[in-house]
Amino acid sequence: MTEITQTTDAIDRRGWVFYDGECRFCRRWVRSMTGVLDRHGFSMVSFQSQWVAARLGRSISERPTELVLLTVGGEMVGGIDALVFLARHVSWARVLCLPARLPGVMPVLRVVYRIVARNRYRLWGRCSSAGCAVSHRTLLKGE
Repeated sequence: MTEITQTTDAIDRRGWVFYDGECRFCRRWVRSMTGVLDRHGFSMVSFQSQWVAARLGRSISERPTELVLLTVGGEMVGGIDALVFLARHVSWARVLCLPARLPGVMPVLRVVYRIVARNRYRLWGRCSSAGCAVSHRTLLKGE
């Protein structure tokens, strides 16, 4: 059974969350949220997997710019919109969606998400099969 087809009879699969498997912060988030999201029908899959690369028509070596959610219906949602989508499906996290409903909040959250995503390797480090390392470049320098 592959990581994509793993399901249990008790859970209706709602979708897959594609994350950057080379991002230390992303990997920590996945470790902490896999159980919760799996119980709610979402599987976590690294962008660096063959299935994701084939499904999205991209190279495994291509760096993802944001987390992406693929629903079983084929809808793709990315970035903060994907996180809000996921929060709506987790009972204790629904309250986090309330501010997102206020006028003007989502555009601000999207900008903040993009800044954090663009700087994730510099802030938290990058991982590979050899382990994780933190970049010593400053936040203002390009990659």
